[in-house]
Amino acid sequence: MVSRLFRAGLLRSLSVFVCAVLLAAPCRAELVLDPEAAPFAVARFAEATQVELHDLSEGGMETPYYPIEDMLEKAASGAFEPVETRHIGSGLSGVANYVRVPIRSISDEPTRWVLASNRSPGYYFKAHLVLDDGSAPSPPVFEFNFATDQWTDDDVLLHTEFVMPPRSAGYLYIAYESLNGGAPMTIETVDGYAAKRRAQDLLLAAVVGIALGLVTTTVALMATLRRSVAIYYAGAVLSGLIVVLVSEHYLFALFPQILQWGDHDTILPYAAAAGPTFALLFQRQFFADVGGTGKFLGHLNLFAGLSCILSVVGTLEFEIVPPEVVIISLALSIPLITVNGIVALRRGYPGRWPFFFGAVIFSLSFMVKVLSYEFSAMISSREASLVLLYSIALEAMFLSLTLYLQVRNLRHLKEQALIEQVETAKTNLRLAQSMSHAAHDIQQPLSSLRLALSSSATLDGREQDFHKAIDYLESIVSRQLAAVGSAHQPNTGHADAATTDMVEPFEMNVVLRNVAIMFSEEATRKGLKFRVVDCSAVVETNVFAVTRVLANLAANAIRNTQTGTVLIGCRRRDNVICLDVYDTGKGFAEHEIEALQAPHARNGDYPGKGLGLSIVRTLCREHGLGFDLASQPGAGAHFRVRLPRPSPSDR
Repeated sequence: MVSRLFRAGLLRSLSVFVCAVLLAAPCRAELVLDPEAAPFAVARFAEATQVELHDLSEGGMETPYYPIEDMLEKAASGAFEPVETRHIGSGLSGVANYVRVPIRSISDEPTRWVLASNRSPGYYFKAHLVLDDGSAPSPPVFEFNFATDQWTDDDVLLHTEFVMPPRSAGYLYIAYESLNGGAPMTIETVDGYAAKRRAQDLLLAAVVGIALGLVTTTVALMATLRRSVAIYYAGAVLSGLIVVLVSEHYLFALFPQILQWGDHDTILPYAAAAGPTFALLFQRQFFADVGGTGKFLGHLNLFAGLSCILSVVGTLEFEIVPPEVVIISLALSIPLITVNGIVALRRGYPGRWPFFFGAVIFSLSFMVKVLSYEFSAMISSREASLVLLYSIALEAMFLSLTLYLQVRNLRHLKEQALIEQVETAKTNLRLAQSMSHAAHDIQQPLSSLRLALSSSATLDGREQDFHKAIDYLESIVSRQLAAVGSAHQPNTGHADAATTDMVEPFEMNVVLRNVAIMFSEEATRKGLKFRVVDCSAVVETNVFAVTRVLANLAANAIRNTQTGTVLIGCRRRDNVICLDVYDTGKGFAEHEIEALQAPHARNGDYPGKGLGLSIVRTLCREHGLGFDLASQPGAGAHFRVRLPRPSPSDR
């Protein structure tokens, strides 16, 4: 029982395996001419064989006419084999292709069909219809010899119409030369073929127009930056467009009086070689301002571009270089476009990412177009042309984005440079103001020294006073020098910022007595009563700043008082010490207070720079000191500076 089941299972498995093998075996179907199923790709139904051209010549045949008898003889001998590729092609090798397509009409009426080669009329093409009714082979339904015939149809692609009798079957035998590509042949209805060609022409024209528009805009943008780079890029793109227009045969239709179909084999290799050459030169110069691609890679780009041009010249002009060498040189040179994009990416150039993607897209599409001539059985010339056109438009978009990023980077650099210039100017202005303030502060001690030295009576026992005045001058100079140094460091503010951090508690008498020494002689000479009241109160702020403030207020009071008194003293108010300066000068109105605190403002025709009150207000603001002033015309003025007292724990 078990053995019987085992045998049944084994037989069942073997039968399934045999059926699977039979179903997987290749089977060549017959092409049924049904208008509802059209168009038909010939390669799907065809069988083909190839014959070297020199073999035909040795056999005594009159090439390139390929008689139908020779094709029938090869069919009888089993030379035809099923086509397993997308198209019927042999690359760049010079062969004669024999193609046999089994066809059958299911219509009760004669039907007209189009046999479309989908290629230019730049080679020999011949077609015979051989029916299965036993009749003799008919004359060729189509025969074109590019060497002797002139293609005059408005459609630039080679095609012909043939009539299939009702309910008939037979073979369509096709012979053609393949010197530079494949033949994606199709059988289509007449109306369907006309509509397809209109759509193809419209699509190609639209893509070419879009590509040209984008490229023109990009070239115009680049020309404003670097003219040589724009020329190289335009050369690369125009070469690619010429490759497309020549391979798709539109260039000959546009200029029939200038170009002939035979010029195809001359223009196309030169344009294909010029495209990568210009692209490599463009990339070599594009990033020249920010470091370039490197010396070695730059020389390699030049060598690769030169090898492309020389290989084409050696093939076409001197016939000493095989056509395969042109393909190899292009295949080796085009990847350098991607390599340049990788170098730009690794070196961090501005706009590197869109530049890299554009380089990859352009190189791959150009590679596909070049290799389509060698691997014509896999991809048709039109398919490769559309890939190249779309890639040119897309690459132009990426390059425009690269230019935008570069321009934005340049604008950012210029803005940064402008900001640095403005900051430098501000720093210089602050330094000039600081030095002006220092000069103003130095004038008063110098004046006091000058007055003291002019009187011999004051020399005895006053050495200590002179030392104090000199120490004050040295303090001003050293602190201003420190401020100048700090102003040149990053992230610094006012030129006097070096002094704002020196906060310490000190007794007010330190400042009051120093000011009394400096200005008492000047006030006495002017006939004024100059009184400074001692104060032992302790404040916590910058002693140098308070000294400068009081010195400027005292100098200002003496300068604006002709008769009377200048009084300086302190008062305690809550947590602050009020430093008051009174004078009996001519005073000023309330509406003049703000104007008098501006730089170079003076209350009368007195000598000086008019910087005293401006310096006082600036110093008080920078050190957090309160400053008030009050006056009435003819009643003198009152200046008050509020100084912070130390915290109770520090007293």
